[in-house]
Amino acid sequence: MNRALILGLLGSTVLGTLLGTLLGGCTAVVWRGHDPARTQPLRIVETACGQRLWQGEQAGPIFDGIAADGLVFDANGRPVYPAEIDDGWAVVRDGRPGKVWQALGPLIIDPDGEPAYAARDAAGWRVVTAAGEGPPLAGIYGPLRYAGARLIYVGGTAEGQRVFVDHRPGPPLDAVRQIRTGGGRVAAFGRRGEDEVVLVDGAEHGRFAEVADVQLDRHHVAVTARRDGHWHVVLDGAWSPGHAVISRVHLADGRVLYATGDADGQRAWLDGAPGPLYAAVHMVDLRLDPGGPTYSAREPARSTSTGRHHPWTLVLDGAPILTADDLGRLTRIPGGHWAIAARRANALHLVRDGAWGPAYHALGRPVLSPDGAHVAALADGGQTRGLLFDGRITPVEDPLDGTVAISRDGRRAGCVGRDGERWVFAFSDGTRRPFDLDELIAALTVTPAAQRPLDPDVAGILLHWVRIELERADR
Repeated sequence: MNRALILGLLGSTVLGTLLGTLLGGCTAVVWRGHDPARTQPLRIVETACGQRLWQGEQAGPIFDGIAADGLVFDANGRPVYPAEIDDGWAVVRDGRPGKVWQALGPLIIDPDGEPAYAARDAAGWRVVTAAGEGPPLAGIYGPLRYAGARLIYVGGTAEGQRVFVDHRPGPPLDAVRQIRTGGGRVAAFGRRGEDEVVLVDGAEHGRFAEVADVQLDRHHVAVTARRDGHWHVVLDGAWSPGHAVISRVHLADGRVLYATGDADGQRAWLDGAPGPLYAAVHMVDLRLDPGGPTYSAREPARSTSTGRHHPWTLVLDGAPILTADDLGRLTRIPGGHWAIAARRANALHLVRDGAWGPAYHALGRPVLSPDGAHVAALADGGQTRGLLFDGRITPVEDPLDGTVAISRDGRRAGCVGRDGERWVFAFSDGTRRPFDLDELIAALTVTPAAQRPLDPDVAGILLHWVRIELERADR
């Protein structure tokens, strides 16, 4: 995230001044943040002797340097971080450094809450976990990851790059392009000579001229591969008919869903059977729910008294359920509840479980509570603009799209907006809580793994924080 984009998203004269001071000024604080519960402030402070991590008012030991981008939290919420010691690097936990290495890779936390990381010594690179050290390697490529309790990484050997699962190597490839997991299995694909090779659970699954993606569950392996100028789905080794695949393949409980497109239009395919032909299928909403395929699709043009237009149809569980002049992003949760912003007669409505709500001038993507009983969104009702929660708009100045959340108990909603010159967490009960702009800047550069959202952008980080703030016991 570059500074210009930060200013563009959060821009104001006051904020711009603060950002400029923070990014360009001289300060002893080199990083600041919070613990995972956002109850204790953290900061890394540089002194003439080195750097140290402060937890609230408690100071940690001084090191030559602290790699803020490696800071993570263990199962008890305690910080774990790499520190520079005597021209080497060690992992610090509870203020005590471990073994000193020549270099360290990023830290991650395993399913038991213990740190794991790549480290280099004179013998080469290896992966270090609570259970011990892996074999020495020429290099470790890409991040470490866990699929359930299984540790997965790519290591360099004399024969090429291999996918390691719990330190056990798979067949060599010239280069590993992607790793996929699903159904307790591990797949990878990459180049070997002139071919793209797909590996599943350490064995060769197939060879192709070009591979775009691999998806798998405990029933199927679906490879998206090119042949004769088109992308096809190769399901368990069998090529699909001559369709041009335009989406990723979705697998669930043995069922298979994807979309294709050609000059005639686009359609979804479920278990090898074609769905209706549409002018376009919205790929973002395409997914496989327990009842069947879910997606929104634009119908062919219709002639009306006001001209020709393309209405949109919402398809749930394989059946068309809603038609509107335009549709926003669908929100659907387990239990079958759903909500979407739909345009009809030049007004936006919140449609919830098929029921059309009042009209609004503007409406963001809705958010549902875990039980589906409550709904929130950013909305402009004409007289009031702000946070819509269960039909009532709480005024919020400049609310940020993508930051709306509902508390787990469904009693209140929150988002990020402005209160005069301050940026605040705003809640549906009218209360506000300011947040530290310095912390946001630090998070855009370095976000601890335990605080890192799925979307590595401003809205994604703030949404994660809103969810935490809604559950804080001191509210």
